[in-house]
Amino acid sequence: VAGSTSSTSLPNSQLGDQPSLAGTQNGIILAFSSAGTSQWSTYLGGSYYETINSIAYSPIGSSVVVGCLS
Repeated sequence: VAGSTSSTSLPNSQLGDQPSLAGTQNGIILAFSSAGTSQWSTYLGGSYYETINSIAYSPIGSSVVVGCLS
């Protein structure tokens, strides 16, 4: 799941690459198991307003994250 938030309480964010909100609004990625259990989440952003619009995965396991900054 991808999107954006201004919340400081993202579930399981301590397991992600950016565990806390930086700035006013950051993009977020949340990963869930096939059973729907939260596995990890991360903020992606800096000191402005960021959002994530899409995530694409390649057959070899690479990912591309697309969003915008303002």
